[in-house]
Amino acid sequence: MTRSFVLKSASGLVVLLTVLALITKFASVPSPIGVRGGSIYGEIKGWVVVIPPLQSWKRRTVRKEYSAISSNNTLVSVSSIAPPTSSLTLPQTVGWSIEFIDNNPVDSSPALCLSSGPDCSSPMPDPSGVVYLSARRVKIILEERSGIYQKELHLHDVDSGCHDQPSSSDEGDCDKTVSLRITTTSSGTPTVNSYQCATLNSCSVDVGKQ
Repeated sequence: MTRSFVLKSASGLVVLLTVLALITKFASVPSPIGVRGGSIYGEIKGWVVVIPPLQSWKRRTVRKEYSAISSNNTLVSVSSIAPPTSSLTLPQTVGWSIEFIDNNPVDSSPALCLSSGPDCSSPMPDPSGVVYLSARRVKIILEERSGIYQKELHLHDVDSGCHDQPSSSDEGDCDKTVSLRITTTSSGTPTVNSYQCATLNSCSVDVGKQ
């Protein structure tokens, strides 16, 4: 009886240690980072709540600038943009930034920037795989939301006429992507291209292995 109990305990411990090892392995792998609609939001997929702080958005400054580690910050795909392009993949040898123009009726300047370096206007790839997400206007608020498998930063445009509140779970009239402005930088020379979303808020950007 005692021997049987010891064997069962040992096998149970092995199973437990195996499960913990697998969870730790998958939790520590930098997860894909995406920016897409519902409202405009940036997400990280992975066990970010179960085992913090292996992966999470990290606030860098008081001006709502965040960073996170991607599985590969040189692998960037853009989808659901207007024809004839429809989708594209950025070259893996360049620095890049993607600015999101929201549905604000009076201010068409970028609301949000996702980039491979901390300087959105002249990005260079961060060799450690970090990507950067930042609000580009004073009246843009990034609200932190967490789930079991992801952590999100939701954009709220609180400019007059947008009918949004920074603490609201409802999305405001302006919190939707109209177009993207993509800058790629190679050998210090920036190239800028603009793309309309196929439909309002359809544009989607993914960084890292999907």
